[in-house]
Amino acid sequence: MWHYVTVGAVCTTRYLRFCIVIEIHMCVGHSGCRSETQYRLYVDYGKTYLLRLINAAVSSELFFAIADHNVTVVGMDGNYLKPISTSYLVISPGQTVNVLLTANQPLSYYYMAIRQYVTNGYPDVYPPNTAIVEYRGNYTPPSSRLSLRASFLHKHHSSKCVLGPSKELSQLLSGILCNKSQCEIGMQMVWAMNNMTFLNPSTDVLLAYYRNISGVYSADFPDFPLNYYNFTGDNLPNSTAIPTIATKVKMLNYNETVQVVFQDSNVLRGAENHPMHMHGYSFYVVGSGPGNYDNVSDPKTLNLVGHRK
Repeated sequence: MWHYVTVGAVCTTRYLRFCIVIEIHMCVGHSGCRSETQYRLYVDYGKTYLLRLINAAVSSELFFAIADHNVTVVGMDGNYLKPISTSYLVISPGQTVNVLLTANQPLSYYYMAIRQYVTNGYPDVYPPNTAIVEYRGNYTPPSSRLSLRASFLHKHHSSKCVLGPSKELSQLLSGILCNKSQCEIGMQMVWAMNNMTFLNPSTDVLLAYYRNISGVYSADFPDFPLNYYNFTGDNLPNSTAIPTIATKVKMLNYNETVQVVFQDSNVLRGAENHPMHMHGYSFYVVGSGPGNYDNVSDPKTLNLVGHRK
């Protein structure tokens, strides 16, 4: 299921709505469409292997699982984690995850599979890419390809924590509610936070800050959405969140602890699933959930002791 254009042609497409979608995902350079193009990981019974997983799919969150096996997550994006045992995991674009795989099942072949996560309203999901975990040893190989047994249900491991700071995060000095949205302006897709789309200036923002150059940016990025609506409502008009295009920043005091709430929206039916990244910083996830954020009830459910980093 290869598309006839090159990756370069895809990358140079001007607008997102006209972008050509690659119709298959690769695993270690193998498409997995046929047995001769399927990657095989050879393992010995009883041994434990460190797998470094990287989602290089650019725009897709991917589920990953190995049939009949659990994996133990021990690291993510260069940070060590308190070990989490799971039958599957979700990897965001550009994210790296280190997992331990213990070869403890009967000698045979087992599927290792990835599958794209797509939001509701976009039913066309490209077929999963599969690789084979093959045990070394003397046994009769399966006579036919195995059925896919991995569960790719999208659930959140809210009870799984990693090592956090030594002090409890009991007081948050200030809070910022960032509503993520996307819309179409003319023929172009744009993204916004709190109804603001970043305008890249000709002078670097950090350079302007250090040299005190005026007129490059303004320090009035809003702490809350300028336009409140039912962020997760159905059938939202495409014009619900038309943003202002500007270069605005949020100024923080040195060593200040800030709570940032990322609120997703369903404009354009939530067509894209984007991981959140703070350039140059790690952060602790203290809570998450479906629907619209409630500043009265949701803070009571935050995990303020063992935070996921």
